[in-house]
Amino acid sequence: MPARRCPRPFDLTTGRQLWQHPAEPDGVQLQWCGGLVCRTGADGVTALDPDTGGVRWRLAGWTALGPLGDGRMLATRSTPGGLVLDAATGRVDVRFDGWSVLGSTAAGDLLVTAAPTPLIGALDPATGAVHVLGRAASPPTQCITTATLMACWSGRVSIWTPAA
Repeated sequence: MPARRCPRPFDLTTGRQLWQHPAEPDGVQLQWCGGLVCRTGADGVTALDPDTGGVRWRLAGWTALGPLGDGRMLATRSTPGGLVLDAATGRVDVRFDGWSVLGSTAAGDLLVTAAPTPLIGALDPATGAVHVLGRAASPPTQCITTATLMACWSGRVSIWTPAA
């Protein structure tokens, strides 16, 4: 049986331990997400204060958190859809359904796909509006973009200039 992890952040200047939580259950992940420590597990997602370990906010039913910049965070789960949150409070600013996040665009939008159709779009995190960029041969599992090109993997790599 693997050892359970016990989060213990340390101040890098002084070496002083800042806080400690009890051992986390198997399957729980800790990561940096912007200026917070994010805890993800079967019970949902939690944003922790990095200095004190105190809970800033929790969301049940979501399985992943990631920073978006501008004080916002993205929450996703295994089903299509997501939330754009205020990182400080966990307040839901934008909810989007039917789209799965593949990555981000060079402009800071979320790169999304709508299964079972192989549409690929750019979702504006401020409004939730989706601008369709193109269509893949089959639903992609990953895409990357530059300012002028998009490449998607859906069993094979397709590269094209997205429609404006």
